[in-house]
Amino acid sequence: MFVRSNAIEPESIEGDDTEQYTHTKNNYKFEKNDIQAINPAKIKAIWNDRFQKTLIATREFQERIPFIHKTCDSEILDLYVKNLNKPISAIDLMTSKQLNGELKKVFLDFASRKEGKVNVGNSQMEKLREFYSMQAKAVSEAAFKTELAIRQEQNRLERIAQKKKATHESEDKVREIINLQDEYDLNLTEACRQLGIIKPVFASAQVYGFSIRSGGWKNIDRLVWEATVNRTTFKYSAGGKKAEIKYLPFSVKFKEYKEFDKVYVYLLADKLNSFMRLKQDKDLFEEQLNELMKYKMVCLGFKVDKLYFSEVENVESKVYEDIILEEIDEKVLDQKLNSLKNLNQLEGIVKEVDYWKSELHEEKRKKKETDRRNFRVEVLRVIFPCVLNLSEGDLN
Repeated sequence: MFVRSNAIEPESIEGDDTEQYTHTKNNYKFEKNDIQAINPAKIKAIWNDRFQKTLIATREFQERIPFIHKTCDSEILDLYVKNLNKPISAIDLMTSKQLNGELKKVFLDFASRKEGKVNVGNSQMEKLREFYSMQAKAVSEAAFKTELAIRQEQNRLERIAQKKKATHESEDKVREIINLQDEYDLNLTEACRQLGIIKPVFASAQVYGFSIRSGGWKNIDRLVWEATVNRTTFKYSAGGKKAEIKYLPFSVKFKEYKEFDKVYVYLLADKLNSFMRLKQDKDLFEEQLNELMKYKMVCLGFKVDKLYFSEVENVESKVYEDIILEEIDEKVLDQKLNSLKNLNQLEGIVKEVDYWKSELHEEKRKKKETDRRNFRVEVLRVIFPCVLNLSEGDLN
């Protein structure tokens, strides 16, 4: 443990004695918010047993430390460490000549006490000077390397997360396009059936039509496409025949929704090879159901590191307000999902679970890193108080 030496005995000041200052035993006090410091690496360097039995280990030097911090100048600390063989009041006088204002007066006051020195041999002093410089440099470099390693690791994790997100978004778009094409084809086939025509197949653009007496050629493909894209009921009549495909409203609300970090709702349609993820507006999830399909609903909730689940086998056109998400073990969830007959839907949901888990972990990582950086900025604003408006960019 670093033990402070006895107080220095009074001694006449060596060196220039032209400036004198009447000694008054002032008790300088600081509030906690006033604490300031020089480079912590240099402070760490002198907090070492090698400086036992030097002026650094005295109560007198400790009394000066708060004011040395207030100078915001590492060279002031250097004066004391590199002149260990001189009376401390002589160093006070040297310090005062580099300062102005109230701090100059403070160190002149210290100098006027004419406090002496702790004897240090020249050989020992040179070794301490060398140790001080080397140790301060080593601590600074270690801190820099540590911060650099943290930043590099965070950047690596950020790149991984961005790649996962880009892949997920790309797969999402493909899934939505395929679902839309499949549903459009289903709707068009049904519309043509109701109208009593055969759906033609074109090698190029998809245009379907038939001849009726009332107005020549009428294309229905565009009408079916618009209804499918907008998920609105399709109605068409021509030549005494009618075609109608209904889209029916459906929505979900959860009890205790706000308790979860994330909630997702999926529809698994019997006529589609992939899942449909419902649109969300706060705690409301909604979609329009195609009457030509049967749907199963799967609900996933994430809270901390726990997974929650709910399902409805035969979804109806109504508002589901009584859905309760219950905690589920991942192995049990796997068993439930493996019961799905459509392997594409199974694979898609499994990938969704894995992605959202990784996304939640990424959000937590980002928050932790942001908190760390903010804390670092606040600490360094205290350590380097003379730098105004210190920001994260100044610390890189």
